[in-house]
Amino acid sequence: MHRISFETAEDNVQMRGWMEKTLGVPKEYVHREAWVDTDGFLDLIGYSILEQEWSGEKGLGEKLRVKVQEKVDESKRKEGSEESARQTPLAT
Repeated sequence: MHRISFETAEDNVQMRGWMEKTLGVPKEYVHREAWVDTDGFLDLIGYSILEQEWSGEKGLGEKLRVKVQEKVDESKRKEGSEESARQTPLAT
């Protein structure tokens, strides 16, 4: 696959933050008032990743793999400390 596209509503702050800040993917386009919502129209924000941007040891694929591994490790540490706290008897 040479190119993949992502689209989201302008007010989807989490998705936009993930794309722009976590992966470093720049906003490619804005379609003004492209989606209808219960409150009216929403702008649509578009992103794309090209094959050469994704591949390689410095590519976005590797960057994403590292971020996911950090979250997994963080979750395991948190689970381990919670398990430890449950197993530690309270002082009387």
